Amino acid sequence: SSPRSAAAALSRGDSVLLLPGVGAPAECEAVVRACAASLHGGQSLVRLPSIAAAQLASSSELAFEWEPAADAPLTALPAEADELCARILRRALFAVDQALAPVSVSQFGTARVSALLDAGELEFAEREPAVNVYSEGGAFHPHCDQQGLTVLV
Repeated sequence: SSPRSAAAALSRGDSVLLLPGVGAPAECEAVVRACAASLHGGQSLVRLPSIAAAQLASSSELAFEWEPAADAPLTALPAEADELCARILRRALFAVDQALAPVSVSQFGTARVSALLDAGELEFAEREPAVNVYSEGGAFHPHCDQQGLTVLV
């Protein structure tokens, strides 16, 4: 599809953008290793926010069932995974900027979403960016978070 039709689909909320290779296999494996300790006590899904998102959310009273308990081994991304995920997110946004500038303009009012991230002006849903850690049977059910773009790696 063309960038303009992709922008229209994204604005309707019925699109998925595939960015193969945005996270190198070694990077993804390192994130998995760093976050594996978060699954304990039979959980099949744990959501680990970035360090910055966890700090912002610490004053919030909202909590979700898939978030780690306060006494869990991990309550936010470990530093090494946080840094890797930040680099992967930057590459993903750069790919959107390069391939789909009309999407960026229609959804964010700029041709460079990565510039919004650099300026600290990119809005995220509560406790995001985050990594969802799954074990067998874990799933993150479809939902609507009122955000214009979701990046899955």
